[in-house]
Amino acid sequence: MTALYENDKWRVTERGLESRDPAHPYVIKARLLDTVTHSRPLGRVYDPPVHLARKSWVDIDAFLDAYGHALDTLSGRLRRPVDRALLARSFGIARRLAGTVRRDQTTVASAAAARSALRMAG
Repeated sequence: MTALYENDKWRVTERGLESRDPAHPYVIKARLLDTVTHSRPLGRVYDPPVHLARKSWVDIDAFLDAYGHALDTLSGRLRRPVDRALLARSFGIARRLAGTVRRDQTTVASAAAARSALRMAG
């Protein structure tokens, strides 16, 4: 399918937004790009950025870049106009969540390395 926009990690097509990483195939259909969720801790947010921010394999900046292009490029296929304030809020939350995921991964990796070093020393 022809790319309407792409970066190193994501591609926007007529079908929607898809990962370019063969190890992590992921597609968000165009009609689902504007899905809004309401959760108690986060409030009202666009679901795709917040959902993908929790995935350890996602480069959140690359995703948000492509997601913004997808919303603009495929606006005629969305169910509602894009709420720019909600979008900015969702991007901010996604960046914070992605940072937490990365820090947690680093902590786990550091702890595993420390345990390994202790076993080797002991």
